[in-house]
Amino acid sequence: MQTSPSTLKIFAYNFATLGLYFFYWCSRSRAEINKSAKEAMIPTTWLLAVPMGNYWWMWKYGVALETVSFKRIKGSDIFLFYLLSTSFWLTFISAFDVITPQPKADTTIEWGEVTPILIGLAIVVFIVSIIGNAFFCAVAQNKINKLRAN
Repeated sequence: MQTSPSTLKIFAYNFATLGLYFFYWCSRSRAEINKSAKEAMIPTTWLLAVPMGNYWWMWKYGVALETVSFKRIKGSDIFLFYLLSTSFWLTFISAFDVITPQPKADTTIEWGEVTPILIGLAIVVFIVSIIGNAFFCAVAQNKINKLRAN
């Protein structure tokens, strides 16, 4: 049985490892769910690194968690929460168009004028994605802990 890290530890581990703890947490919880189900219901965690494969993996994760919990945890809730928590950074990308200086029709923008904005945006997106992943892990772990307590 996986030891249950506290919410604070989940956030600390995610920041200390620059987001890699999310993959470790998913891998450990995947192994625990597959062991409880006595079959490989969730595929390899490597799919989280594949574009669009991460959504399919998370759907399978939610379905398996729903099966193992005897429908006390809804798989669709886990999947939708993953979408909300990890896709939150898309808000910042859409905001980029608003904060980027728009050139006049007869002028050109030099690369040096845009570079600090792009670097700042990349840093913000990276930090927000770490927070989103940590938030997902913390909420899912809390649901699993409540299930264990009952």
